[in-house]
Amino acid sequence: MEIVADECVGQHIVARLRADGHIVWYVREQQRGIGDPTVLQIATNQQRWLLTRDKDFGELVMKKKLAPPYGVVLYR
Repeated sequence: MEIVADECVGQHIVARLRADGHIVWYVREQQRGIGDPTVLQIATNQQRWLLTRDKDFGELVMKKKLAPPYGVVLYR
């Protein structure tokens, strides 16, 4: 699975996903500090799942009608 991991995702989760064979583009490593709309755009352009703890992405997709990525996984 190809995933964009938001900056709020812990390094240990990203490491485990990679160990399990997933391809992870991690905001903390690639472009730390970018805004949520940019993270969403990257996930959408790369057709990847977005992994986040931030509920703001639901608002960006549902209320502001920004293009959704392949899918969003919100975890707590």
